[in-house]
Amino acid sequence: MERRQIGVVKELLRFPVKSMLGETVRELAITKTGAAGDRAMALREVASKRIVSAKKFAAMLSFRAEYEGNSGSAESPRIRITLPDGKVIHADDPAASEAISKALGHDVRLEQGARPN
Repeated sequence: MERRQIGVVKELLRFPVKSMLGETVRELAITKTGAAGDRAMALREVASKRIVSAKKFAAMLSFRAEYEGNSGSAESPRIRITLPDGKVIHADDPAASEAISKALGHDVRLEQGARPN
């Protein structure tokens, strides 16, 4: 069987929080459900109870989420979120949802392992 190259991976991106900007990584573990650590968290709009996306809330692309450490390790590293004003919070901070809601202008809750409705 003849082998031929059909493409080249130029960069690997991972998005710890759905619809926020993510991070460039050197390597990614691929599991049955996709890239390890990708979209590990999401925002749920309190009023509609739906998962938020940048299609409805374009301002989400003003936020950046990155892991502090290796997401493939036994211990889950913290997710650092940079708000549009440059302030940095962590996803596990008790006031994270409130800070994101204020910056986004909508009442949302940060959830781990959230799946779209």
